[in-house]
Amino acid sequence: MSILLRKAWERVRRIGFAVASTLIFLAIAYPALGSIAPQPHDGALVIISSPQSETDSTVSQDQETPVAVAAPAQPPVPAEMMISIDRLGIEASVVPVGLRRDGSMDIPFDPTVVGWYSLGRRPGEPGNAVLAGHLDAPGGVRGVFHNLEQLQPGDVVTTRDGSGEKKFLVSDVRAYPYDAAPMEELFGAGEEKILRLITCHGTWNALEQKYSERLVVTGKFVEAI
Repeated sequence: MSILLRKAWERVRRIGFAVASTLIFLAIAYPALGSIAPQPHDGALVIISSPQSETDSTVSQDQETPVAVAAPAQPPVPAEMMISIDRLGIEASVVPVGLRRDGSMDIPFDPTVVGWYSLGRRPGEPGNAVLAGHLDAPGGVRGVFHNLEQLQPGDVVTTRDGSGEKKFLVSDVRAYPYDAAPMEELFGAGEEKILRLITCHGTWNALEQKYSERLVVTGKFVEAI
């Protein structure tokens, strides 16, 4: 190679290196614009996709960069089930409950809430649907079923859930000794659509921490009133 050609080649190499250095600097100083996005105003979770180069075949077009933004406070979830008894002025939430360790039906801690025995039938299904509520609570607080004994045959009890509204006509109001209620009759299976409302009744026994009786209101499902 002649001296003139060698000098020309060295000059081209120096120019090429300078250009390459400039491109690397720009890549470091100015990252992809896809990572810069305006902050959302609705507090939602926003997915921002970084734009891909038309010549970049190694990155899938489905890849997205999630940007987590604090979500706004959600409204309270409506109760799954409600019960209404117009005669008594009752409009209460109903929550599912199961069994206690001793095998008895559990009941909500909140005296204003009714418990539905979720191991049995739902209101409106064939068999016995059982709802239980407090008569009272410590400190003289009235429970949701404090005046349940005032119901009479022919009164209407309404339940509402995701499947719609069901109405029951009261057919019986009866008190049983606390430890002698006919549990199979009250909780057992059957073809008729029955609603059982249960609460405490009778005299309070401070030593045993329980009432002397259980009050059971029985309602039968009706298609229309």
